[in-house]
Amino acid sequence: MCCTWGSGGATLVQKSPEANQWASVEAWKSHQHPVVETIGAGDTFIAGMLYMLTCASDQNLLQQLSFANELAGRKVTQEGFHNLEDQILG
Repeated sequence: MCCTWGSGGATLVQKSPEANQWASVEAWKSHQHPVVETIGAGDTFIAGMLYMLTCASDQNLLQQLSFANELAGRKVTQEGFHNLEDQILG
């Protein structure tokens, strides 16, 4: 389960019979670019989590959450989604 808190970051919990695993990250912020548009940030976060869970399952929960959080953070610094993948995947 993931919860996004906007400027408060994001939290993830994975339930398991042994012990629940938690991960939290602060909101990703650009020092060079201000927030321009928040429309689609939640969808972008979800897309980032789905990508990490399906294509980067070797990463731990914190790495997966950090990626999705940064992707959403980068999204809000621009209008639309153009070249977003280039910024995050380099």
